[in-house]
Parts: sequence; C-alpha cells; structure tokens
Amino acid sequence: MRPGKKLLLVAFVLVVSGAPTWAEDAATINAASQVNWSLATPTGETVRFPHPHDEPVILMFWASWCPFCKALMPHLQSLLYEYPDDGLTIYAINFRDDGDPVAFMQARGYEFNLLVDGGDVAADYAIHATPGLLIFDRNNQLVLNLYDVMTDSNEEMTLPTNLSARQKAARKAPYWAAEIRRALDAIQ
Repeated sequence: MRPGKKLLLVAFVLVVSGAPTWAEDAATINAASQVNWSLATPTGETVRFPHPHDEPVILMFWASWCPFCKALMPHLQSLLYEYPDDGLTIYAINFRDDGDPVAFMQARGYEFNLLVDGGDVAADYAIHATPGLLIFDRNNQLVLNLYDVMTDSNEEMTLPTNLSARQKAARKAPYWAAEIRRALDAIQ
C-alpha cells in the first residue's frame, strides 16, 4: 500500500473510531506535563526524563515515513545551530516506524539524540500521530505542544485540497518552526 493511501486509511480509522482530537490530546498533555520515562539510544544507552538540565528540551515524536516529520526536521536541525553550546537538547523519539531510523538520521546528517521504540512514551503524552513535539523549559515545565499549534494552524492555514501530504507538509513546517522558535526565545 502506498504511504499516501496508508495515511488516508489511518485517518479514516481514527475518525471512525472516535480517537481523541488534537485539542483533547493537548489538554491531556498540559494536565499531566510531567511523565517519567526512560528510553534506549540505538547503542543501548538509557536516557531518562525528566532530568536536571540547564537548557530547553524538545521531544519530537516521529517516523521515517512521515512527510510532516521530514519537512520539520531540517528546521529542528537549524535550531541546534541557533542555540549552540548545549543551549538546546532535542530527543528524536521514534515510534510507529517500519523503516530504519538510524540510517534515516545518518543519511540526512541530523544531530538529534535518537531514541527508539518510543510508542509507550508517546502514549503517555497522548501523542497518537506524527509529528508530535513538546518543548520543556529548564524547570521541566511544558511550554509548547505542537498539537496546539497544529490545531490553530488548521483554522488559519487553509490549503488547497489537491495537495499531496508532502506538499502540505512543506507549507506547514515553516509555520510550525516559527512557533517553535517563538516558544524557545520566550524561555531563553
């Protein structure tokens, strides 16, 4: 099955099954923004969160097949250059993926901290679709949930219906990236 048809089928199932909306997910995450978890890196090291840190932390929930993740990731990589010297930590939490996340990241030169098998952590944060992105400040308080931005941008950003998912992603990712930068600037 082509990825576009797979995405359409998943969206249909979620709508028919009464899955929570992004707004409902956002309320769930905001109500319980602190979830304790641990995940492994591809080399077997364990990362625990929350943890003491002096910089903002981004948790990006993604899959290598996701066109919206692919469009957003270059913007996130540029954030690492904008906030050098440990000014930002990005955890790329892979879930619902049938590809090779390590090869994907290496081929594109992304310098995120890759964490694998993040399905349970995604569920703990009510992340049901990719991309999911959360920003935490130095005190481990949630300051941005991308689902909130997506919900707002759906009302503000009406795109032609004949665009492919990749084309829609290319148009939405810069807007999302600007909102991410705005949130980071507010807590720096």
